[in-house]
Amino acid sequence: MKKLIAVLIFSVGFLATSFAQDQKADAIASKNAGNEALRSKDYAKALTNFEKAIANWGDQDPDYVMIYNTGYSAYKIKKWNKAIKYFTMAADASYKAEYAYLYIANSYRHLNNMAKFESTLETGLQKYPNSKKIKSFLGVYYLKEGNAHYKKGAAILQAAANDVKAGKYKTTDDKYKAQVAKAKVDFKAAMPYVDKAVKLDPSDPQAKQLKELIQKNLDM
Repeated sequence: MKKLIAVLIFSVGFLATSFAQDQKADAIASKNAGNEALRSKDYAKALTNFEKAIANWGDQDPDYVMIYNTGYSAYKIKKWNKAIKYFTMAADASYKAEYAYLYIANSYRHLNNMAKFESTLETGLQKYPNSKKIKSFLGVYYLKEGNAHYKKGAAILQAAANDVKAGKYKTTDDKYKAQVAKAKVDFKAAMPYVDKAVKLDPSDPQAKQLKELIQKNLDM
C-alpha cells in the first residue's frame, strides 16, 4: 500500500512538472511568434501571441520587454485599454517607463479621458523631471486648454463690444457688466492651465504672453 501511495505521489509530481514544462514551452513559442509578427508589423497577431505567452508565463520572472511590446502592439491597433494595461505594467517595473507614460497618456487621450491624460503625464514628470518629451506633451496640453478658455472669454467680450458699438447698450449698463462677468468665468478657468505652463517653462514667451492677457482681462 505504501509503495502504491509512493508511486501515485511520484506520478502526480511528474505530471505537474511535465505540465509546467509544456506550459513554459508554449509560452516561449508564443513569445517568439509574437516577436516575429511584430517584426512583420502584424500587430494584431503579435498582440494575440504575446498575450498567450503572458497567460502561460507561470512563475518565471516577468519579461518586461515582451510586456512593453504587448502594449505597443495593442496601441498600434487602437486597443487603448489593453495598451494602458501593459504599458502600466512596464512603467511600474521601470522598463522604458518614460516612453510608457507617453503611450499611456496618449491612450487616455484617444479614450477622451483628459483628466487621466494629464495625471499620467504629471506622474511621469515627477519620476522623470528632465524628460523633454513629457514636458513638451504637458506644455502643449496646458497651453491648448488655457488658450481655449481664453478664446471663449475673449469672444464674449468682443460680442459685447460689438453690441455697445451698435448702440444696444452702454458699458455702464448691467447687460454689458453681465457679459464681462461671463467672460471672466472663462478667463479664471484658463489661468490654472497657463500657470502650469509657465511653471513648466518660465522662459516660454507664448505662455507668459497668454498669462498677461488673461490677467489684464481679469483686472477689468
